[in-house]
Amino acid sequence: MFDSQKLPRVGMAIVLGLLVLSFGFDMRQNPDHYEDRWSSDVTQSYGNFLMAVSVLCVAGYLYRLSVQDDLEEEVPEKTPILVQEVAHPSKRGSQGLNQPLGDIAPIAQKIPHLIGITGGLPPKVEIPIGRFVIGRSPDCDLVLSSQLVSRKHARLHWDGSQLKLSDLGSSNTTMVNDEEVGGECVLQDGDVIQVVDYQMEVSLSLPESLEVTVIRPRES
Repeated sequence: MFDSQKLPRVGMAIVLGLLVLSFGFDMRQNPDHYEDRWSSDVTQSYGNFLMAVSVLCVAGYLYRLSVQDDLEEEVPEKTPILVQEVAHPSKRGSQGLNQPLGDIAPIAQKIPHLIGITGGLPPKVEIPIGRFVIGRSPDCDLVLSSQLVSRKHARLHWDGSQLKLSDLGSSNTTMVNDEEVGGECVLQDGDVIQVVDYQMEVSLSLPESLEVTVIRPRES
């Protein structure tokens, strides 16, 4: 009926009610104890009044607590809405109020990926900013276990706008769209890189969702 947090208040109300009730009961049963203040009839009337008031007050207070419990149980839980902090117009400079919303909104950046086609490659490998080395050596960013792959076979470099591929003097070369890479070339969306028997497609599309990608952490 009552939760544990309200039990102290319930107990206090009952104790106070019993004290007032006992005092009124004493006035009603022993009016001669108060004859120096009131007559017997008046003392008994006061006693009856105190008894009635104590019972009504305690009963009303307990009823109020029980109804409050029911109302709290009926209140549905609300999911909080998180709102990102927006800078005050005064902090955007003198042109803050006239600046178009398109200039304020963040620009979506392309995230390059390598999509495995053959050779048991991961289905999707994200290319971070900076260099990304492909080879047989364990310290490469993408390790290809075939003995035909050089220890440091090829290097990708993503600067945020262009993805470039360089062959690192591998013994079995690096191919892009069935053509041998002699020096450094700029990759386009849909290009197919081939390292020995491993084929991977270049994807330069905008991020579509929070799909799981495989990225090899760099060792410090």
